[in-house]
Amino acid sequence: MSTLTLDEFVDKLDEVMLVLMKAFARRSMQELCQNKLTLSQFLLLGLLHKQKECNMSHLADFMQVSLPTITGVVDRLVRQGLVLRLSDPNDRRLVKIKLTPQGQSLLQKIFQQRRKTIKELFCQVSDYDRKEYLRILNSIKERILKEG
Repeated sequence: MSTLTLDEFVDKLDEVMLVLMKAFARRSMQELCQNKLTLSQFLLLGLLHKQKECNMSHLADFMQVSLPTITGVVDRLVRQGLVLRLSDPNDRRLVKIKLTPQGQSLLQKIFQQRRKTIKELFCQVSDYDRKEYLRILNSIKERILKEG
């Protein structure tokens, strides 16, 4: 491959990322739509899966939305039976949000579908290239996390 200027690299990367994001989104959205989940709801469920339980402020910060907005998202997830609101016995003003078994089961199904999609997309890529791809993405991820 010939040397690219930074502008040429950006243009080619933009083109590739658009195709990748579209492929992931199309496959993921099928699963989300079947389960009547928005992307915001899915991201929130994913955080709860990782953290086990969170307070409303943490959820709002994670989603970069206001407390009233996150309350609406949580209300819909409670109505769907995917999360529970738990009061803190020491301070009733504090509310923790936790996945229900139904929410956990739904996430497992979506995660399995996502793993299947990734395997389908990368099965023809060499082990070396997959490792390099991960190395580069992890490097970018670390820079993003440092920036806040």
